[in-house]
Amino acid sequence: MTKKIKIFCLISMLFFSNSIFGTGQFWDCLIYKSDTLELINIPLKQYLDTSQIKDCKMFNKMEYLNMISMKEYASTWKIENDSLYLLSIKIKYTDSTKDTFKLDYVDLNEILVGRYLNGKILADWFSGSLYSPIGKCVFSADEGLVTSYEKELELKIQNGIMIGENFLDNSKSRHNVYDTPPFFNGNYFNSLINWAIIPKIFDGDIRVVVRYSANEDGIIDDVRVLRPRGDVFDSEAIRVVKMLPGDVRIFHGQLSRQYWIIPVIFSESRRIK
Repeated sequence: MTKKIKIFCLISMLFFSNSIFGTGQFWDCLIYKSDTLELINIPLKQYLDTSQIKDCKMFNKMEYLNMISMKEYASTWKIENDSLYLLSIKIKYTDSTKDTFKLDYVDLNEILVGRYLNGKILADWFSGSLYSPIGKCVFSADEGLVTSYEKELELKIQNGIMIGENFLDNSKSRHNVYDTPPFFNGNYFNSLINWAIIPKIFDGDIRVVVRYSANEDGIIDDVRVLRPRGDVFDSEAIRVVKMLPGDVRIFHGQLSRQYWIIPVIFSESRRIK
């Protein structure tokens, strides 16, 4: 392992010492064109999913078995001569004697017998894309497990060989703000409704439940009433929902539509407001 990689891994250990124990996960890194990049996805997962390695006594520490499924490890990769190599695996495990966590390097030659050569392993099991984030995080969901960054470097890999490189734009991503003031409250919705066309409501309220989704520009262009009435309440609810700010999720350069369900409520008390 080169001095540069050792220094980076030491910095990573210090940097991630809080986030590891808080979330149980930390990122892989990739050495590419003399730069060290973070990876959003996990190249080792394809190997673990298709081998018996996860069923054995991992890395001579029983605690490692469960740690692998929780992604409490970080791998260092390198692209050299257009080939993807695994250089190291750093893993967090429980020190049962001290009731604490420890970080340690895995003996790759021990768990991938016959594949370890000249300090690295050719990742010929991996086909797909490697994604490295560029810029700030513009979208986060599922408690941070799914994130989108302004831009991404995509490296396309086929059986461990790099076959292409792209830069992806996710910058249009944005959270739906309807659940924050002033958008999601009675007064705001009341102000959007054209009460002049709404007939008098004599009993209780009328709830029109609408499902909607936005395009990549945040314009709501897919709207459907779940239990249509076929009257002015349906058409007005659709019109009002189309005026809301849309939720935009762009991952790896592609729009991932999110469908939301919201009730539009009509009542005489709301008309007064």
